[in-house]
Amino acid sequence: MYDAVSTVGKDGISYGDNRNKANSDDNSGRGRESSYSYTYDPDTGMHTLQYDRSVNKNSFSKSISLLNTYIFKSPEGEFIVHPRANADSIESVDFTGNKSGSVNSRRGSSEFARADTFAIAGLHSTSSIVSIDGTHHGEGSASGFTRDSVEVSRDFTVDIEFLNVEIEKDTVEANGNLEQGVTGTLNYSIVLNKSFGDEADNQVIEGTIELTGDGTALLRFKKVAKVVRFSLKDGSTQD
Repeated sequence: MYDAVSTVGKDGISYGDNRNKANSDDNSGRGRESSYSYTYDPDTGMHTLQYDRSVNKNSFSKSISLLNTYIFKSPEGEFIVHPRANADSIESVDFTGNKSGSVNSRRGSSEFARADTFAIAGLHSTSSIVSIDGTHHGEGSASGFTRDSVEVSRDFTVDIEFLNVEIEKDTVEANGNLEQGVTGTLNYSIVLNKSFGDEADNQVIEGTIELTGDGTALLRFKKVAKVVRFSLKDGSTQD
C-alpha cells in the first residue's frame, strides 16, 4: 500500500515529499539501487518502475527486486504524465506491485515475495471520499540454527482482499485521525508453518475485518461464532 501512494519519475520513487525519497545510504541497510529502469507509455498511461537493491558486507548479504506499475489520472480521467510535479492533480491510481528478496547471514537465511493490486480513487482535493479496492499476497520463509545447533524454520502465506474500503475526508479532518473515518471490509487468510528440531506446528487463520467508521473494527474468524471488536488506534479489545 505504501508504494501505491508514492510518486515516480526518471530520478526515482518518492514517498510524500522529496525528503522521503528512497535513498541508497550504505549505512541504512537499504543498499544501493542498480538496474534502475523507468518508462512511461503514453498510450496506456502506465508508468513502470523497476530496480534491484543489494547489500554485501562481510558474512551478511541482502537483495531486493521490485517491479511496480502505476496509472495516474486526473478528475477528468486524463493521464498524468508527470505525477511528482502534478501531485495535486491526481484523482486516482491504478497500481500493481511485485517485490521479492532474500537475506543471508551466519545465523540463517530468509526470503520473501509479495504481489499487490490496488485501485485507489478520490485523492483529489475536490473529492470527499477516498476509495480503495485491491488485493495483497505475501509469502516468505526463514531457516537457521539456534546457539544450541537446533535447526529451526518457518514459512508463511498471507492473502488480504480490500472490499469497498472508504475514507471520509471530512470525518478524518474533524476527528484528527484516520481511524474514525474508514469503513469497508478486509478478507484475510494466513497460513503459518513452524518447526523446531523434530517438532512442527501448522496454523491456518481465516476471516474478515469489518471497518465500522467509529474508530473500531469487528474481527471475525472462520468457523468461530464469537466476534471481537477492537480499537484501530491501539488494538485494545472491547466486550
